[in-house]
Amino acid sequence: MQRTKIDWCTHTVNPVVGCTFGCSYCYARKMNDRFKWIEDWNKPIFSPERLQKLSSKKPKIIFMNSMSDIADWKQEWKDEVFRTIKNNPQHVYLFLTKRLKEAYQDIKYPNTVWLGNTITAQ
Repeated sequence: MQRTKIDWCTHTVNPVVGCTFGCSYCYARKMNDRFKWIEDWNKPIFSPERLQKLSSKKPKIIFMNSMSDIADWKQEWKDEVFRTIKNNPQHVYLFLTKRLKEAYQDIKYPNTVWLGNTITAQ
């Protein structure tokens, strides 16, 4: 879990890295181009071992997908992430998406999850 300077959260955990949306101004893609976390940004990768970081006892506000869009996540990834979230209700979990309709499909979000929609055009 990384501490962050983002003013609306305290930490980030990115169990998935990569995105298929293709924004030309994508901060996360530029960071990946610089640090080479994954080979192909357009093919998101799941790293379930990162979920172990959620077991900390002290409550945190955690941005869960600063390096992905939950709309790209495979169902089995979502299942594992939300199972872990349900087992760690001491935190608030934040997700952002550009594709709100897809992000809401097949997920019953616990009340510790906040889902936001990023809008980049009128």
